[in-house]
Amino acid sequence: MSREESKEPRLVDVPTMDAAAHLLTALYVLTLVRGRDRTPGVEAWVSHLRVTLTEVLPEPDVRRVHEVCESLRVQFENAA
Repeated sequence: MSREESKEPRLVDVPTMDAAAHLLTALYVLTLVRGRDRTPGVEAWVSHLRVTLTEVLPEPDVRRVHEVCESLRVQFENAA
């Protein structure tokens, strides 16, 4: 069976809150740089991962990630 045919969800162990915040930031930056992926199922999976990471982080960390990402978004728009 190929990886695409696997029906069991895989778990990702994020070792620290800092790692979760870094991964959440990376997901937002990826979307800023590359845009949304149109491949079936990819955007849904990325969205689910983004929600999961947001849920495990404390509110101050989530706000900090959003502030960093908003600042990066403005910088990207100004550079374009």
